[in-house]
Amino acid sequence: MEDQKLKRVFAGYYQRYDCVYIHVILVVDDVDTGDKIVIFNYEGKHDDGKNHAISISSFCEDVELCGKIYPKFKRCTNRVKDEYYEDRLEELGLKIPCRHRRTKETEIRFIRRCSSYEEYAKDICVHYNEDLSRYRQTVQSKQWCRVSGKEELEALNEDISFVNDCLLTSLKKHGSLFIMRYINKYSIRKYAQELGRNRGSVEYEEKKLIKEFAALLEKRDKKDKTTRMNQGYKYKFNGFMYRVY
Repeated sequence: MEDQKLKRVFAGYYQRYDCVYIHVILVVDDVDTGDKIVIFNYEGKHDDGKNHAISISSFCEDVELCGKIYPKFKRCTNRVKDEYYEDRLEELGLKIPCRHRRTKETEIRFIRRCSSYEEYAKDICVHYNEDLSRYRQTVQSKQWCRVSGKEELEALNEDISFVNDCLLTSLKKHGSLFIMRYINKYSIRKYAQELGRNRGSVEYEEKKLIKEFAALLEKRDKKDKTTRMNQGYKYKFNGFMYRVY
């Protein structure tokens, strides 16, 4: 039974028995004993910016809680992907979690569900290619291509046009960064190497870009006396109409 528990630990997301999430980076061998060591770091509010190690025997053991037996760590194959966190792992040359998930060609992404303008700005930038592709496919084919309906199509057009206009005016100085990071999908490390800059300066410019774009989004809402955050758009599934918030 013990051998079966210890046979394999994968790189990816796990949940501890007390509901703390971690990310397993890799499993290495102790050069002295030959025992396997699991290297991981914490996620969310428990993230302390450090890597941690635990023996595989301790990682795979069971714990007793309220009179019941639970695995100390349970693998989470459906954990939501954190693109920024995984980008940092890639820059360090570490493994990125691999999950079975729907492809971008079939899944629907719901927009304008952010709770802050910086989150809204980051969402538009990170998904720029995907949103532009969904919009163009829908317009050209005259069919809903991963778009929930008319409301969202209009919102996509509005947001894409707005960021394009900003890149020609207020955000023009960040145009190169936007193209390389969000259109060509360069990592911070690769972009810094390409321009002969250090990573710190690129990270600072990216934060500045998001902050300035967030201010422009907020200014647009104030001018129009509305809010474009936390929106719900109707979409059809199996013949029924739903509204997502």
